Amino acid sequence: MKSLSKQAEKTFRKLIAEMALHDSRTIDNTNKTFMPVHVEIIAQHHLSLVVSIAHYFEQNGDLCQDPEMTFLVNDAGVYPMTFQQAIPPIYQEAMRVEGEGVRFAPRIQRELTTFANSWMKNIQSQQF
Repeated sequence: MKSLSKQAEKTFRKLIAEMALHDSRTIDNTNKTFMPVHVEIIAQHHLSLVVSIAHYFEQNGDLCQDPEMTFLVNDAGVYPMTFQQAIPPIYQEAMRVEGEGVRFAPRIQRELTTFANSWMKNIQSQQF
């Protein structure tokens, strides 16, 4: 499995600092110049957390992901699991926790990691 780069992981860990299971927060240090970042710790599997990071926009009264990704987080690194966005509708699953292990699709997982590295760089420059 491919983990985030060291720089992207540093930004990611800033986003989840001092959060616990089922905590959520919205980060907007730009006064709506850029989309706020929504962070939620949604699950725990053994020594790993599952974290959702998202941007949302509103269309016709509905909140739409632009995008939302989930990540498996542990002491060894941060690993992209899923990617989704509302328009155009896209859902990609690169990794799934099953019982005691993890199943993953190597090509999709690498692609999501590349995207997440760029996204974390953008979040760092926009929000911190």
